[in-house]
Amino acid sequence: MSIQDDLKSKKPVFGYDVAVKKIKTSGISIVYVASNFIHKDKLRLLAKTNKFDLIELEQTNKQIGTLCKKPFNISVVSFN
Repeated sequence: MSIQDDLKSKKPVFGYDVAVKKIKTSGISIVYVASNFIHKDKLRLLAKTNKFDLIELEQTNKQIGTLCKKPFNISVVSFN
């Protein structure tokens, strides 16, 4: 699976704060993180404790925003 496949088949949740909230409440299955995101360590720890897949992308937050067809930068994209 890739982020493009997940964007086509699942509803994305954008943003770090929203992702953390959903991880703690409803269970996120996969999280994609931009290469230049500064809180990767926090997400790595959450991934270990909450058992979801964390994929660190080579793209920057600007490139991920473009990939998701949004007019803003996106550092974190998560899916249920």
